[in-house]
Amino acid sequence: PVVFTTAFDHYAVQAFKVNAVDYLLKPVDPEELVRALEKVENQRAKPVQFDFETLVGFFKKENYKDRFLVKTGQQLAFVQTTDIAFFRSADGLTQAFTFSGKKYFVENTLEELERLLDPRDFFRISRNMTLRLNAIHKIHPHLNGRLKLETQPASPDDIFVSRERVSEFKSWLGG
Repeated sequence: PVVFTTAFDHYAVQAFKVNAVDYLLKPVDPEELVRALEKVENQRAKPVQFDFETLVGFFKKENYKDRFLVKTGQQLAFVQTTDIAFFRSADGLTQAFTFSGKKYFVENTLEELERLLDPRDFFRISRNMTLRLNAIHKIHPHLNGRLKLETQPASPDDIFVSRERVSEFKSWLGG
């Protein structure tokens, strides 16, 4: 039997998917701990089916960045990663372009963003751009084996998938 103890409540559903006996939030209430231990004793008397693979996957799960702190005028604000259509880098500066058409400077390079963003959602298509899957509106074959993309929102510049990235890009699109 497994009892999860953590300071984060957002893992509770996953804990019960792997047949956890209980889920205790820190600081642990002594009465809740006693109840959890009683559940463990009751479980030990019964044969338990345990999904070890799911449990291992739960702990291996990557934690990708879900928001960026950006400057808006004289204030700081959060921009959710789900609101970002693409990142573009020019002259050593990286900007996030949102689906609502706003753009913000972020402190990360595209190289850093490759590690921080969920690769199921974002793909680095070239030296100067990382793109979210659901920002892609149209894909056109182009010269020299490259692909030209149209995005929603539209990019201020033409967007091309570099020849070196086309094969990997197509695989990424296919899931």
